[in-house]
Amino acid sequence: MPEPTSRRPIPGFIEFENARHPEGAGSWTVRIRRTFAERIAIDGPTWKYHALLDVPGVLFEPRCIFRGLEREGTEEFYCYVARPRRRKRQDGREEPTPPDRALFVFVSKRGTILKWRWERVDPDVPLEDSCRSRFGTLAWPKG
Repeated sequence: MPEPTSRRPIPGFIEFENARHPEGAGSWTVRIRRTFAERIAIDGPTWKYHALLDVPGVLFEPRCIFRGLEREGTEEFYCYVARPRRRKRQDGREEPTPPDRALFVFVSKRGTILKWRWERVDPDVPLEDSCRSRFGTLAWPKG
């Protein structure tokens, strides 16, 4: 019986295996270009580096995933949204995530992280409802 083949890592990328798949059950591998992550770690901005450390948690446990923005030409990517319990501050210390903030991680259709940022959200509304006006289709969880 043939041995199962394992997926080979793509050179030049940092990979996050078993990220929540945006189009249903299961998982997939999401990656970020190593030189991009290293440049952020060295040159900053500091907030972006610290937010990058919170990205894997959003990929593994998103609150919701949207497909595209409410703009033409943005249908080819996903946005993972979550409100991690804790986040890194500018000085590197951890703090509870403010209730009016969520981390947005933009991922290409092929699984490459394009950008990420903290956004203001309405703390009194479920996260997917607070974000619905700026995104296209709710891909996960399916309604």
